[in-house]
Amino acid sequence: MGEGHAFISYVREDSGRVDRLERLFASAGIQVWRDTKDLWPGENWKLRIQKAITDDALVFIACFSESSVSRAKSGQNEELHVAIEQLRLRQPEDPWLIPVRFDECSIPEFEISGTQTLGSLQRVDLHGDDWEPESAKLVAQVIRILAKANQTPTAPKTSMAGPAALKEALRRPDGDIEVHDLMMALADDAHVALGDEERFPYESDRVRGSNAEAALFLAEIVGDYVRVLKPVVEGLVVGCTWGRAEHELTWRRVVERIAQARVEADGSNWLRSLHWFPILPVVYAGGLAAVWNENYGALRALTCDAKLRDHQALLPVVARSNPWRPFEDFDLTAHVLHHQASGQETSVDVAESLRTGRMSRHYTPASTFLHHCVRDAMAGSIRDPLDYDDTFDRFEVLLAAIGADVRLTSKPGEYLDRPVLGRYTWRRARFSAEPSGADETMHAEILSDGDAWAPLKAGLFGGSASRALEAIRTVVSAADDLRARQH
Repeated sequence: MGEGHAFISYVREDSGRVDRLERLFASAGIQVWRDTKDLWPGENWKLRIQKAITDDALVFIACFSESSVSRAKSGQNEELHVAIEQLRLRQPEDPWLIPVRFDECSIPEFEISGTQTLGSLQRVDLHGDDWEPESAKLVAQVIRILAKANQTPTAPKTSMAGPAALKEALRRPDGDIEVHDLMMALADDAHVALGDEERFPYESDRVRGSNAEAALFLAEIVGDYVRVLKPVVEGLVVGCTWGRAEHELTWRRVVERIAQARVEADGSNWLRSLHWFPILPVVYAGGLAAVWNENYGALRALTCDAKLRDHQALLPVVARSNPWRPFEDFDLTAHVLHHQASGQETSVDVAESLRTGRMSRHYTPASTFLHHCVRDAMAGSIRDPLDYDDTFDRFEVLLAAIGADVRLTSKPGEYLDRPVLGRYTWRRARFSAEPSGADETMHAEILSDGDAWAPLKAGLFGGSASRALEAIRTVVSAADDLRARQH
């Protein structure tokens, strides 16, 4: 095995639990060294293990259980002595040795220094109800350690290995836990990155200059959001295409984890609004995949079942999924992003031309930018660009209708986003005797299918055709008003 692995130390009795941990690491693109597969017949195993710890291990995972601590002698004890010697050579502020408990056992009191023992290190508890949240934290920490050691190839490997590992787990009847572990590890890693206020600030001197320069700066931040979210987006595309009903809770938890990265904070209105953006790529990616494969239960999980907090109010995610929300305080950013996504050079002069109207603006820049963002992730599923366009429109109309239904059935005084008025407001269906928008087409579809309409069977609109009709009529009316202003 090459450099940059995580060395797992354990006793034989815990092999099954270490197997599960190794699968989780593999799903996240983390290389693992363990004696069952990395020792070859005839090797000097003591020297091989020592080399694996001292030369190549960028993180050492020490797994403990009642079985391990009850042993007076074990090969693990020898590994721990070698690891502690290595720990002493490292900077105190650099994490390297991570204790893991598989049950409620005591951590052996190996001495690290005169004031510190192995039990002094922050541990991870992988047992009972703690397995899911703690394993996600462990994966995120290991990825951070590997990245800090300049093992950057790990990051793209995660994004490539994640969907493949997820597809494999989705195929197996016993793969549900692995699906959950993989997706939550990706979501947790993104959550940590999104919480970095130096990278994604709420205040900056760069938004105090000209509007054109500020818009370019904000567009840079959005681009960074897109890069951070790419593994989650790719995972949700696979999951919401092929997942079953038992996976819907996982899709919900993933979206909620991304939404939790946003906090209420003082600062520039432009930057504070931009912190709503990360919700959009994950909802759009998962939602597009769900609509393409008619997996409407996954769409319900992403938009209605998933909840977020805004000023202490607990709201369905669809209530904060309007693509215009992150840009409503400064719409120039959305126009700059659309200009960049179309492949055109965007300078301060170009941004200033967009601001002043010397250069024409797009009707729906935020929606069209998201159309660009999610396209690559969907390429493996939707191969025809025209099919992708139509699916995108159908998804946005459904998102608008779900949002309208939530508004119509909400409590008095709740502030919820307006229906999504996206690309479908200026596009027309291709195969229609009389050209019509995707919103009008869906209205006719609900009238025709009634209670048999597929999204109703998945629980959207409370399973009620009358609710769906009221919502879609609200969308058609709003879209027609916008179309009238576009001409």
